[in-house]
Amino acid sequence: MSRMTPLLVILVAALVVVLWVRGSEVITALAISSTNSSIATVNISNAPSEVFNVRCFDASDNSLLTTASKLSLIGGDFKTIYCNATVMDANGVRDLKTFYGSVHSDTSTNFDTCGEDNVKCYVNATCTNVTDINTSALEVRCTYKIWFNAQNTTIAGSWTPNITIIDTSGNYVWGDLGNRTNFSVDTLLAIGVDPLLAFGAKNAGTNMTNLGSTGTDSPTVCAGAIGGCNHTTSNYGNTQIDLQINGSAMACSQTGSITAEYIKVSTTYNTVYTSGYPLTATLSDSTSSLNTFNLVSNNTVGVPNSEPTIPTAGKTYWGVGIPLNAAGSCQGTIHFAAILG
Repeated sequence: MSRMTPLLVILVAALVVVLWVRGSEVITALAISSTNSSIATVNISNAPSEVFNVRCFDASDNSLLTTASKLSLIGGDFKTIYCNATVMDANGVRDLKTFYGSVHSDTSTNFDTCGEDNVKCYVNATCTNVTDINTSALEVRCTYKIWFNAQNTTIAGSWTPNITIIDTSGNYVWGDLGNRTNFSVDTLLAIGVDPLLAFGAKNAGTNMTNLGSTGTDSPTVCAGAIGGCNHTTSNYGNTQIDLQINGSAMACSQTGSITAEYIKVSTTYNTVYTSGYPLTATLSDSTSSLNTFNLVSNNTVGVPNSEPTIPTAGKTYWGVGIPLNAAGSCQGTIHFAAILG
């Protein structure tokens, strides 16, 4: 038995390690493992930036703007708002090069990359860093002057803010839509009117022939009005308007007065005096609505946000009759009110 041991060992070894030679390959039948693995590596030279929580605030009281908390505009002027966002970059805040912002209505074209105008798109290409949160995060702020003719929510739906980041490699990152708070813009009714309507010198017992045009006595035109008695009303809001007009009696310095029914108005030039609308003494009187005025707001696009909006303007045409008992210098007040057109 002791002599067989070496032979058995040799035979077993021969069974375990068997080599074949095929060309220049050496193939072994010895099974080391049924699976193998390799290590995968990659070098990331520039991590993408991230933009979170884009929200806008009314600068007058720092209140958050939402679809329920509407932005109230100022007639004939602008309202300042600012929009903030948290920006993160794994490469550090020094990798952030440019901050670009916009706010746009639902009716704007190209949305986040819309072209600026005072109606439905506001752009700020020089947004600023207001707070360093840590080495890889900061707070960005974009400020806007929203003009009085910015589309109201009834026309435009909601307004969407955006803050875009451009890093040192030229990569653009937009704020994720899920991280933005939309807001609404309230409807603004606001008008401006000429401060004076001077009828000039008229003779007692006469009246003008046509509204906005000549009279039956000399001089034939209103003082300060070239070609007729006309008056300008400007729309300083963001919706179409009609007018409600009334007036009080014009008290005369010597004797008598010119009561409201002698003062007449029309939205059509050269209307016959007798067909004009006579003023009443009550502003709330619904019959004083001039429903054909229909003065739209300024909807001109392409106006840079840095330039003020020019209000649209419309004219009303006037005439006056003089009672026989009126004498002297007569003065009264005409009231204008804007109503939804």
